[in-house]
Amino acid sequence: MMKHPDYSKGQIYKLTNPDCTDIYIGSSVRRLSRRLWAHRDHATLGRKSYGNIFETDNYTIEKIEDFPCESSEQLRKREREILELTKSMCPHHTICNQHSPWRNEEERKRLHKEAITRYYKTERGKEKKKYQNKRYYQKRKSIKDKNKISITFE
Repeated sequence: MMKHPDYSKGQIYKLTNPDCTDIYIGSSVRRLSRRLWAHRDHATLGRKSYGNIFETDNYTIEKIEDFPCESSEQLRKREREILELTKSMCPHHTICNQHSPWRNEEERKRLHKEAITRYYKTERGKEKKKYQNKRYYQKRKSIKDKNKISITFE
């Protein structure tokens, strides 16, 4: 049986390494030692990028704050607030989070539209668009041909 997360144990943390200027901001309801182990595992397997944090053994995980809450959305919103605050307060550091922890619907749609626009500017995207257009016009022609009524007079 899967256990539901206890968001009353929510916390915001950062991963750092004094040998580099990279910072990773995260949130979790698990013990930080377990969370650090998962991050190391992901970095070792190449699943996620943490900048240079795990390049040497001097990395640390540090709790920024406890944030008891009721849902994942609340925890991720707070993580994003801390992430944005860190960006503004530490301009000489590199925030290496690949994704924003929480996005509202408007921001999600805007970023999705931008990603699609970028994709269709690539060679692969141009080829796909050309193929889609060709199929669209072939389908329309086929429908028009089926709808033609043939009348013959004798």
